Amino acid sequence: MGAPPPFASVPERPSARVFEVSQPVRIDRLLARDLPLSRTRVQELLEQGAVTVDGRVVRRSSFVPETGSVLTVVMPEAEPVEAGPEGDSIPLDVLHEDDAILVLNKPAGLVVHPAPGHSRGTLVNALIARGSLSAAGGQRPGIVHRLDRETSGVMVVARDDEAQRMLGEQFKARTVTKAYEAVAWGHLAGEAGSVERPIARSRTDRLKMAVDHRRGRAALTRWRRLARFDVADHLELDLASGRTHQIRVHLSSLGHPVVRDARYGGGPGVEAGFGGPQRALVRGALASIDRVALHSRRLELDHPRTGERMVFEAALPGDFVRLLAFLRGGGS
Repeated sequence: MGAPPPFASVPERPSARVFEVSQPVRIDRLLARDLPLSRTRVQELLEQGAVTVDGRVVRRSSFVPETGSVLTVVMPEAEPVEAGPEGDSIPLDVLHEDDAILVLNKPAGLVVHPAPGHSRGTLVNALIARGSLSAAGGQRPGIVHRLDRETSGVMVVARDDEAQRMLGEQFKARTVTKAYEAVAWGHLAGEAGSVERPIARSRTDRLKMAVDHRRGRAALTRWRRLARFDVADHLELDLASGRTHQIRVHLSSLGHPVVRDARYGGGPGVEAGFGGPQRALVRGALASIDRVALHSRRLELDHPRTGERMVFEAALPGDFVRLLAFLRGGGS
């Protein structure tokens, strides 16, 4: 006989899933494996206090409940997303489309999926209006990964449940290759390197992530310098993990935040750290781009239907090119 399931279901109460734990397993792995939840969604529920063990709220993903414990997960019912009156007006730069996936070049400023404060005007709204997604599936139909609002570049969405499941497995297994470009203040040591520092939600600001060696989840970012300017580096980066704000947090932790990233120390005011004529150059660079200088340039994955390895690239947008030209010209 195989190993017993980690927990056995007991009668539920409305809006919650209730289980009796039958095998000690880390709570994040237990939930992600046996409920229809992504690891990101599990982490969100833990942070929101939506998971309890024997009536006690558990927020630590590494917590291991004892056999026989009663685990309750509040599962807020999400209303299906609709196109909305503005859905048709959101332009999309589609790089590839078939019956299983859609790959696009997301513009900076576009929120990926509905969330508090952004219930309309998101990428998901636009895709539903276009007929590219089923409206079923709650707030994130088709979404298997996301880019921050201010990040531009290539991303993939699934067009049905099976494609979403198979793509999700690839992201979980880290077989999807993602390459980014960024401009970071100052100069990193060497021509290439890596940052391996665990990341968790900031303890002081819930809108930020932070390096946290006690509570954080493992995160590895590799980088290579593409160009060195007077006040900044143009970098290529790839992720061996996919933590929220990973590149931004890791570069900031090195003392080299992404240009225009005000949340992590790279926005207005950063010129105070530079001296003499460099300050004017920094101010000019800040004026060259009005969002975080981060772009998802390349995505490589296996097609969920055919298994074919596919590579997609999104050219640098105009504001990013303008920033590079300004820095390359030394401000002239």
